[in-house]
Amino acid sequence: MMLRTGPAIALPQSKYVRMFVRNFMELDGETVGRLSEKHPSQPVLFDSWSERRQDEAAALIASAYQGHIDSEINDQYRSPAGARRFLMNIVQFPGCGSFFQPASFVAIEPISGRLAGICLASLVQADVGHVTQVCVSKAARGTGAGYELIRRSLESLARHGCRKVTLTVTASNAEAIGLYERMGFRKTRNFAAFVWDTGF
Repeated sequence: MMLRTGPAIALPQSKYVRMFVRNFMELDGETVGRLSEKHPSQPVLFDSWSERRQDEAAALIASAYQGHIDSEINDQYRSPAGARRFLMNIVQFPGCGSFFQPASFVAIEPISGRLAGICLASLVQADVGHVTQVCVSKAARGTGAGYELIRRSLESLARHGCRKVTLTVTASNAEAIGLYERMGFRKTRNFAAFVWDTGF
């Protein structure tokens, strides 16, 4: 991610590697106050993240990313067990900053009680937040649940004093990028995610 040459870098044995372009996006903390609350078109309840939701969230991630390009980049998205490890890494280890529970939320289907989405956040500096994971069930896509999850997370980070919030997204994920841009995020750079192709 820190390579200045980014996706253009030439790698040895490149025929064994697949490269995916990722965008690094930033939002000015002052923008958060201009984001209006929206009620999803399908009934959904919002609640704070709790570790007791980890197994449910892992199942949600594996289901939501089935056939998605991000599951080609991160093999932990391909199964509930892998997603459980992914969540543990986010919550317990500082790879994406220090997990910040007050800015992490879940969306719940009111009748079934099932998770409809999650948004997890961390602090990479005392005044810089990072959205580490946004995931919405296939049934809840396009309803506005994802927007509201992110908005609540951004609002909490702003209250904490974050002057900036960042996230990363696969460059070909036009739907997600469109949402982030409508919320005020702007791409500041891109970088390459290299995946070792075990098929060789």
